[in-house]
Amino acid sequence: MMKREIQTETRDGASILLRPLCRADRPRLARTIEDFSDRSRYMRFFTCAKRLPDHVIDKLVDVDNSHHIAWGALDEVDGEVRTLGGCHAMRRDEGAEAELAFGVLDAFHGQGVARMLIAAVVHDCARMGITTLHADTLSENRNAANLLRRIGGFCVEAADGVYTFRVDVREAERRLRQMTSLRALDQVFQALDTEDVLRAA
Repeated sequence: MMKREIQTETRDGASILLRPLCRADRPRLARTIEDFSDRSRYMRFFTCAKRLPDHVIDKLVDVDNSHHIAWGALDEVDGEVRTLGGCHAMRRDEGAEAELAFGVLDAFHGQGVARMLIAAVVHDCARMGITTLHADTLSENRNAANLLRRIGGFCVEAADGVYTFRVDVREAERRLRQMTSLRALDQVFQALDTEDVLRAA
């Protein structure tokens, strides 16, 4: 089986590794969520609780790369590997629609990590026949809403302080490929395109 890892860097030049998440990442991901600020945890999970229920963490790492696609960003500090963030697309059923969600540690906000993770996820979504993504975000989470709009998403519902965005997978990938201001995105897509070529050979 092909090892899927993309070595790249943040906007500030910090080295990071992108790869699909798996069940072995559970302890590391749980620690990362605890390390989110209360506000970031609330924006991502709609709760300030420092520790999420076990079943929520279990769901985040129950990845099969078909019904649940998930990529994580990792780095290594003093010999310890940590997860900086993750992006997930979970199918609603057997159809072509999935729920999109993403979150990144506060210290890496504005570094392009979310965009790189979304790029990897939408690439895999397209390959697995997922054509449409839906993302719920709190109305006060302007950063997430702006990012979703930048990749072609548009709000289809607003209720009780929650916006639901609809994103076309192909349009999101097209727009992400055009974001030349983030050089690392080129590295991500080059790696994914090379993988596609090798897979087809």
